Amino acid sequence: MKKLLILVTFLLSLSLNCQAANITAKVNRSPVPLGEVFTLTLTADESINTTPDLSVLENNFKVYSTSVSRQNYIINGKSSASTSWQIGLMALNSGEQEIPSISIGKDKSSPLKITVADAGSIATDNQKTGGEQAKVSPYHLSAKIVNRDAKYYVQQQINYEVTLTDSGSLRGNEPAFDVNGADDWIIRGLGNPTVINEVDKNGNPIRKITFKYALFPQKSGELTIPAVWFNGYTLNNDMSPEDIFNQDIFNISVRMPSLFGMDKPVSLRAPEQKINILPVPSGYKGNWWLPAQRVQLQSKWDKDITNLKAGEAISRTVTLEAVGVTENQLPEISFPSAVGLKQYPEKPELKGGLYNQNPAAQEKVVNVYIPEKAGKIIIPAIKVDWYNTKTQTFEQALLPAEEIEVLPGSGYAAIEPQVEEQAKAEPETKAETENLAPMKMPQPPANTQPQYEYYWLGLAFICGLLLGYLLLKYQNKNRAKPECEMRQYPSFLIKKAYQNDFRALRDGLISWATGFYDDKPINNLRDIAVAAGDEEFSRQMDIILTKLYNPKDEVLWNAKVFADSLERVIKNKSKKTDKEALPQLYE
Repeated sequence: MKKLLILVTFLLSLSLNCQAANITAKVNRSPVPLGEVFTLTLTADESINTTPDLSVLENNFKVYSTSVSRQNYIINGKSSASTSWQIGLMALNSGEQEIPSISIGKDKSSPLKITVADAGSIATDNQKTGGEQAKVSPYHLSAKIVNRDAKYYVQQQINYEVTLTDSGSLRGNEPAFDVNGADDWIIRGLGNPTVINEVDKNGNPIRKITFKYALFPQKSGELTIPAVWFNGYTLNNDMSPEDIFNQDIFNISVRMPSLFGMDKPVSLRAPEQKINILPVPSGYKGNWWLPAQRVQLQSKWDKDITNLKAGEAISRTVTLEAVGVTENQLPEISFPSAVGLKQYPEKPELKGGLYNQNPAAQEKVVNVYIPEKAGKIIIPAIKVDWYNTKTQTFEQALLPAEEIEVLPGSGYAAIEPQVEEQAKAEPETKAETENLAPMKMPQPPANTQPQYEYYWLGLAFICGLLLGYLLLKYQNKNRAKPECEMRQYPSFLIKKAYQNDFRALRDGLISWATGFYDDKPINNLRDIAVAAGDEEFSRQMDIILTKLYNPKDEVLWNAKVFADSLERVIKNKSKKTDKEALPQLYE
């Protein structure tokens, strides 16, 4: 009898397992505002360990988080169980949308129809009833090309504006371009955002924050400007105590209920845009394509060139400055060879910045000249071809040729008259050879120098090697300087934190992180938080952003907490670097 009961129990459990689980789907609000995160709850009437397949949501929704909870009941001696998944979603498009059937193992939920309303077109959950006008909280993110109808060539600057509109309650990070669509672009921020506070016709406050960017297309044809995302939160100040304590803290909000309410996630998206980019114009004859608003060349000698003697070294710093480009777009400065003159250009120094709210770039090259003989020497002109995006004309930045008189040095002979005449004739024959192959520089006549000069030429060669060694040593010494400056950064940042100088603190953090995380792209505070990977430090970045855009905000700022989190981030990075210093012995 006992064996029979065991067999029956086994067969009954087997039959129950063969039954399909009943899965229901529901959302926590209707209609769903575009740009706000809502919760989709899937509930199964039994205990399930399988994870829902959310890949079917990727086309029309963005998945923020998932959590699961399981419950077991015993009622009147009968046991039952249920499993619930809470999924944080944000709709990508407005209008009537369908949440498709979601598979959980062999079972599926039923499709669910929802309405997604445009931002600001519906009242928030805290609207009042009883005939009073509902309060509307407008959240909107838009993006536009400043001069849409203009012609844009490859690598030319395109001004782009992203505007965040709300009632003043949003908190969060700077907007970020979708990295999946940014491979064809170089994107640079153009200074601090502008903030405009207005009041609509109903007397409701409106805040508009405009972020300005410079976009540089890296190829021609029809390109897609990537979508822009804003991820933040707003305080729901009118939640009831029952709502607060019923809120699942493991759901989409990672913040605990505060004294003033519950933080609600908000995510906004400005859609991608198409634009046609033209190739390099066929009439451009330069060796390097440089579309810019302004380009200029400057030079400076390190000492008086009128007293230069043969065999002596003199340095000339040549600076190329351009507005409307990044430092990576600048060409390498070319130094044409000259008769009777040795040249040793150093590695270029590149810098980027802003000029009148436009990206600007600078290239500096130190070139060491050593005249081989006394007499007149012509230092060739330096030219950089570029395209003027304002006037739409081809132009050329020019450092004109210089003629110098080199004084005799110990053991150096004067330049032969024939060489001098050839050097003078070079500018006159330029027009004749403009459309031909590169011009060959005239060579001095053979066997016209005194025999003892070879001794001094050898000595000059040795001096050149010694000078090159000293310059290399000097250059390496300069390269170590940023490391010293990096060690001084934390003190500066902590000082600005205690002074509540949030603008200087923001700029200093970006400068510090650019060198501290040299293997990661750092453009804003959000990039710093991601690179650091520290939760408290990330929270400090959010507070700094809040203070920047709304100085009167009552967000609690504690400089000591910031200083402690900064020191911890630096310490953790140092530990990681020490661990990775040893080479990998086995691969």
